Amino acid sequence: MIKVGMISLGCSKNLVDSEVMLGILAENGAESVSDPKDADVLIVNTCSFIKDAVSESEGTIREFSRKKKPFQKLIVTGCLVQKQKELLIKKFPKADAFIGVSEFTKIADVIRDLPAKKLVVSKPGFIYDRNTPRVLATPLHSVYVKVSEGCDNRCNYCSIPAIRGALKSRSLEDVASEVRNLALIGAKEINLISQDTTNYGSDIYGKPALVRLLKELVKIKGIKWIRLLYLYPSRVTEELVELVAAEKKICPYFDIPLQHINDGVLNLMGRKYGRAKAEEIIALIRSKIPRAALRTTFIVGHPGEDEAAFEELSAFVRAARFDKLGVFAYSRETGTPSGKQKAQNNEKIKMERLSKLMSLQKRISLELNKAKVGSKIEVLVDSAGREGLVCRSSADAPDVDGRVLVPAGKKAVPGVFIRVKITGASAYDLSGKQE
Repeated sequence: MIKVGMISLGCSKNLVDSEVMLGILAENGAESVSDPKDADVLIVNTCSFIKDAVSESEGTIREFSRKKKPFQKLIVTGCLVQKQKELLIKKFPKADAFIGVSEFTKIADVIRDLPAKKLVVSKPGFIYDRNTPRVLATPLHSVYVKVSEGCDNRCNYCSIPAIRGALKSRSLEDVASEVRNLALIGAKEINLISQDTTNYGSDIYGKPALVRLLKELVKIKGIKWIRLLYLYPSRVTEELVELVAAEKKICPYFDIPLQHINDGVLNLMGRKYGRAKAEEIIALIRSKIPRAALRTTFIVGHPGEDEAAFEELSAFVRAARFDKLGVFAYSRETGTPSGKQKAQNNEKIKMERLSKLMSLQKRISLELNKAKVGSKIEVLVDSAGREGLVCRSSADAPDVDGRVLVPAGKKAVPGVFIRVKITGASAYDLSGKQE
């Protein structure tokens, strides 16, 4: 039996691809191991979203190229292969094979044929379905479900459409069937993901079908939380917000990457909305669901962002008081319209602006969390140990948001929901006592 070690880098969408590869390998008789030293085959599933992701991916490949034993094989997969296939072959001659984003289903064949096959990359377009084998790498109670692949937005700074291709959605029936199967084996929280979840279904149904999908998913017994991630701002409709307000199973959690607020910068970014639309969406959500958690991300240092535009963004963040906020320094990606612009900001300016915005948000987050002290909320237990429970509320997405820490008390196991009284707060985490 071949032993396989998987290193999955990047986002949750990439993690699902890793789970699919592990599922296919398990179906072909392979065993997954957690320690790379025990593996016959090492797989590095790479990310190339921004320069830091590329550096991490290349550093990981380099590390395992150096450490691998004579009998071990090293396979590199994912976005970086799709983006830089020829360059990677030259950079990492000790790697035995390179597989693109649409060839995951061939992973077992590639391993069998080694060392014959070195590069397996074709036009992107693969999306798994309910019949695709998958081994979950997340806790069973909280699972990611990818509803579509690729993206049609083509923002000027982003290389994802070139790597992942155009939008390709799964059918309503296929997604619902997978979620039903996950519920049967113990899933309680379903996190719907894609490059643009609000555009789900437009390629196969002629218009976005996220609301239709959600109306089917809320009927599934056993699922308690449905979380929406990666919502394109101008596609967050009143119909969607009203559905979230009406359905208890859909977390009142809106992950809406605004990227900027200055109209000029948004135009340079190729975003299909302006400040007025962003403010309209925030007002709509807060009027319909006052308790909603709003998460967003911003890019600082994009070409054309001058000091005035950054100050406008800072003032907006100060006024909007987002529950969750992430900041990226603009990454100049080869082949993108933004990358070709001449008015590039230097790295020092980017990092200074990132630090300022994150410091501002840290103060806001601490104030918002302190206001929750004394409240009683329902949380999902993610892990349990001698020191207590690590939990999340409906306002906290896995991996990216804060936690609710509960000291050891009444018995609770991962995957159960408990009531907690919040007793303490830091900038990102809460602490509480089980009721």
